[in-house]
Amino acid sequence: MPATSGTTRGRVHVREPRIPLAVVDAPTQRFYAAAAFFGVQAWKWMRLVAVHWFHAPRARGMMQFFEPTSFFVVLLLDFSLCYALHWLAIPPRATGTPASAVAPPQQAARTLRRPWTAWHYVGLFLILAAADAIVLLPYDDALAWVPAVLPGPAVWSVGERRVRLDHIVRPRAHISGQHTIHIVPYGTAHFAPATTCMCLGENVREVHIPVVFNQTVPASLTYSITDPVSGHKSVHTIKHPKTSAQTRARAPGTEAQEPDVPRGAHVLSLAERKRARQAAKQRASDMPVETVHDLRITHTGILQLESVVDRQANEALVGPETVTLVECPRASFVHGASDYCMGEEALVEVMLHGTPPLSLEYELLRGSEPRKQIQHQHTLLHHSPHMPATIALGLPLPGTQTVRLKRVRDACGNAAALQDAYDVQVHAQAQVHFDPMQCVPGRPLKLLRTSPGLDVRVQLQQAGPSDAWDVQVVHRPDGNATTTWKTLAPGGGRSRQVVWTLERGMHTKRLDQTGLYTIEGLSSQFCAGQVGSPWTCEVVDVPLPRASIHFESIEDPCAGTVGVKALSDLEGEPPFRLVYETQRAGQAPRRHERVVRDQTRDELEFWPNMEGLVTYRFLELNDANYQHVPLDGPSFTQIAHPLASASFVGANSDQDAVVSSCGEPTVQADVAFSGTGPYSLEYSTRGGAGGEPVYWHVDNIEEARTTLNLTLPPNHQGRATVSLLRLRDGKGCERRLATRDLRVDVRRPNAAVGFARQHAVVQEHTYADLPLRLKGTPPWFISYTLDHGRENGTATLHDANEALRVSEPGSYTITGVRDAHCAGSVLPQQETAEVVMRPRPHAFFVDTTQPNGLKSGVVRLPPVCVSTPYTATIALQGQPPVEVKYQQTTLADSGTTLTRGNTLSSSEPNASVPLKTNVPGWFSYNIVSISDAFYPHTAAAAPALLEYRVWPRPDAKFVHDEPQRITACVGGTWERRPILHLFGTPPFQVDMVLRPVHIEGQAVPTRFAQTVHESTWHVMPPTVMSVPGTWELRVERVQDAHCVNEAATASVLVDVVESAGVVPVTNRMHYCVGERMDFVLQGMSPWTVEYTFLGRTSHVTARKAEFWRLADRPGVLSVLGAAHGSNTCRKTHAPIERIVHALPSAHVSAGANLVESLREGGHAEIVFTLEGEPPFSFTYQRTEPADTHARPKVLETHTVNQWQANEYRVPTSQEGTWSVVWMQDRWCQVSLGEVSGPASWSASHESV
Repeated sequence: MPATSGTTRGRVHVREPRIPLAVVDAPTQRFYAAAAFFGVQAWKWMRLVAVHWFHAPRARGMMQFFEPTSFFVVLLLDFSLCYALHWLAIPPRATGTPASAVAPPQQAARTLRRPWTAWHYVGLFLILAAADAIVLLPYDDALAWVPAVLPGPAVWSVGERRVRLDHIVRPRAHISGQHTIHIVPYGTAHFAPATTCMCLGENVREVHIPVVFNQTVPASLTYSITDPVSGHKSVHTIKHPKTSAQTRARAPGTEAQEPDVPRGAHVLSLAERKRARQAAKQRASDMPVETVHDLRITHTGILQLESVVDRQANEALVGPETVTLVECPRASFVHGASDYCMGEEALVEVMLHGTPPLSLEYELLRGSEPRKQIQHQHTLLHHSPHMPATIALGLPLPGTQTVRLKRVRDACGNAAALQDAYDVQVHAQAQVHFDPMQCVPGRPLKLLRTSPGLDVRVQLQQAGPSDAWDVQVVHRPDGNATTTWKTLAPGGGRSRQVVWTLERGMHTKRLDQTGLYTIEGLSSQFCAGQVGSPWTCEVVDVPLPRASIHFESIEDPCAGTVGVKALSDLEGEPPFRLVYETQRAGQAPRRHERVVRDQTRDELEFWPNMEGLVTYRFLELNDANYQHVPLDGPSFTQIAHPLASASFVGANSDQDAVVSSCGEPTVQADVAFSGTGPYSLEYSTRGGAGGEPVYWHVDNIEEARTTLNLTLPPNHQGRATVSLLRLRDGKGCERRLATRDLRVDVRRPNAAVGFARQHAVVQEHTYADLPLRLKGTPPWFISYTLDHGRENGTATLHDANEALRVSEPGSYTITGVRDAHCAGSVLPQQETAEVVMRPRPHAFFVDTTQPNGLKSGVVRLPPVCVSTPYTATIALQGQPPVEVKYQQTTLADSGTTLTRGNTLSSSEPNASVPLKTNVPGWFSYNIVSISDAFYPHTAAAAPALLEYRVWPRPDAKFVHDEPQRITACVGGTWERRPILHLFGTPPFQVDMVLRPVHIEGQAVPTRFAQTVHESTWHVMPPTVMSVPGTWELRVERVQDAHCVNEAATASVLVDVVESAGVVPVTNRMHYCVGERMDFVLQGMSPWTVEYTFLGRTSHVTARKAEFWRLADRPGVLSVLGAAHGSNTCRKTHAPIERIVHALPSAHVSAGANLVESLREGGHAEIVFTLEGEPPFSFTYQRTEPADTHARPKVLETHTVNQWQANEYRVPTSQEGTWSVVWMQDRWCQVSLGEVSGPASWSASHESV
């Protein structure tokens, strides 16, 4: 049974391997995968070390894109390896079962180790990427450890690089290439198609016909195509056809009998796996290998192979096979009618092309995408490719029926899959009717004359797909309606027919004429429909509402015309709403509305309250159907003489007017009059319960509102009542009054006021509440003055414990009080209160340079040196604790500006502030805000600024060049004078000491001082150093114009040395790449050797009395000399020159491994390319073919001496492989088996 991708519960989930275990077993897959992984990693690291450490040449051409020497390429390589291991899904090694045991699949599955998941491979890739990043970013530092761990010593070359000899001298790079010749028999070529008849068409643009070659490598291929109709033959030739190798198929019955064994079915031992691999290799070697060219043809006809010629112009034997290429079969619909009604028959035509007879397979489907269902499948045989074939369809149901073409096949057996489909739409009948909720027989629709029309709903119902239907509607006008507005059709009252085009669903149509609308018929482009109920809809005309209005005056026997009444007759549908307006002479009109609900007649009375000209006008009418129908009047104008009237001001229909007497015999009350003056008024007063009324009379009242002094009844208590009785107007008309009375509360005044506290303190921008003592009935109205009349004010108070709120300091005096009823008095000794303003806090810096020590503006302190303790004093005024926020600004000499805020809180009148002196520059302290126990933080009223200067301490520093140590010769000659750079303000006073550190002998320190007026000083000690060794020149003290630095640390080391030199070990002049050049050093260690190579000057430090370099490239080495330290105290002599020559090279076939096949009796030529300086000598061999023998035997060996040309040719007709094993030019030699080095010529050649 095949292995499954997963296991049951409790087993390890293992993916199926990409390579079946029947092909390659699991241990072998693991072995090859591990070998490939570690082999690629080893190759990658070898190239990294060779290129980035030993400076080997990089690959060129297309191979430079695959060179693993850039970070991107190595990441891509590591990712490809990890993904390939994950993709192969090689099964893990089994545990718990011996290798030779055979376990059931279930037990084998349980003994499998847990396989690696994708996260394991991601972790492996991240580890490799991290190692690549460490090595490649950057190269020089990352690869510094590589030479230390590689085998073999790493030495210095003339290019000052760490190199190894086996990396410099690589014989395989100088001796390369092989030329292999095989003697082969004549070859054959023939077609090997899958079938002898093939087709070309729109979907098959070309066919691929394999051409099989045996024992030949084709250089050209010629074939012909013959038209079977005209007999025309065209010949085509392909130069250098591309071929690929293939193994000839086994004969029937000889296939491998090994089944596809599932994973875990059996476990093979190591010996069994080895024998299986050897058997598989033997079977593969027994299979004959052929080469195949994929011939691509794009034209029809009869194809035949004409000739095949190899690279040596030898013709192969071609087979007689032919291949017939015809037109591929195809089919397409002939489009015609696609819409039908149910019950009709549809004829679908299909045009067929190809080699007859043609077989067409198609199927019938019903429904629409994506739920089409196959109903039938059919096959149609057609013999006339130029005539269309017909498919008949029955249409019993509505919807979509589809004919889909599946496949067409010609007489040769060529088949083409088809995807064409032809849809036939089968339409069903529809039904149409008016909306039954809207068009009801006997209930016509109302069409208003002010509307653009009436919207009527029409519903169309249809099964299946939705189509467009034409609805025939007949309009018959209403003959009984008036013909003044939209009632007659354009035909003069005759019926007319309209057509509505609708689709399935509910639709809205606008009717703008009265009459009867009837649906007569329904039809579409394909079928006829049905008319449902209701099929009629009646529309009637609704006239505008009208009003007939006339006016009648209302007369009074004394006053005359006092009003008017309007009588209205209304036509329309109630309820009605009449809109009218009234306008007095000289005033704007006032609009009113009158609603009449369930009647058509109405009476409206107007009673004006002022005498004069009044106009009444009706404007518009509304009913249940129409709104805002304008009325052209009528209007009525009259001069009204209203009856006179009087009432107390403040009284209304619900309550009387009320006043208080406050103990007085009279009270005042306002009376409002209407009518024609002057007026005469009669009123009565009555005191208490059961008191008798007293009548009073007032004449000649001219104003419409008058204040009357009303006399109260004598000896009354509690409450009195005043009633208005009669009124006579200017016309002499008298009327009784029934207005509301005036109630008079009789009470004694008791209002009083005084300050409860006569002193208060107020802060700026705040309020002070002065508590009051109040008596009486709220509210109270008090008046007061500030500072004896400088300002006056009033206040209204509603609570007896309320306070008077003030914001300004001064003396407040109460001048009067009144409660809700009567005026009161001010309490004695409590009429005045004092309000004092609390002062704000203040802070400023104390100027110690002034005589009085105080200054509120800018304070400038004396300058100070950096890191010197410094303080300042701030004077504080206010209620403790006083808090000061100040801002510290530092403008350093370096150009940076730093601003920092600080807070200081103190209860003392003077506070000390520590000042910053950490960096040189200008410092300023600015007081920003101040607060105390009462006032919050507010900005300082006056500027308070402190400034001072901090000078930097002087310093000294030696200017160090490369090298940082200074060399001096014994006796006083200095390589260069040390340069001391001074920092500060000149002039400077510098104290220095020159003391021995490590010398060969005895010496004492020397101290000296110097005044310097510049910032740079070239120091020259006054003492001559006569003892070699190491000395130190140190600065002990520096002083400038402002400050002193007692802790200067500038120093420089001076190496006092003797003279040095260099001599060669041998007088040999010429060397080869890979040789060592030795020299001897004279003097005392250490030395600095100076030499030039290829235009580059190098200075090398040596601590031993020998100096040598390895020649890693050709050029001229010039040793200029040696010195102690940095080229000082040296002996002068002529440069010592040595010439380095490049190793020669010999390449067979331009360095490539060329394999050439010769027919029996043919000839070939072996080409040797020599590089270097002639004359040349080289040795070459002919061995057994290297591509077919693992260890080829040497058949012959030849040596060529004193050859002056750069190319050597050897003609041959023998089989074998030619290669070079040794060669030399004038100076050097290279050998594959021995050590390369100088040439082995006689002494005469060396001296040339």
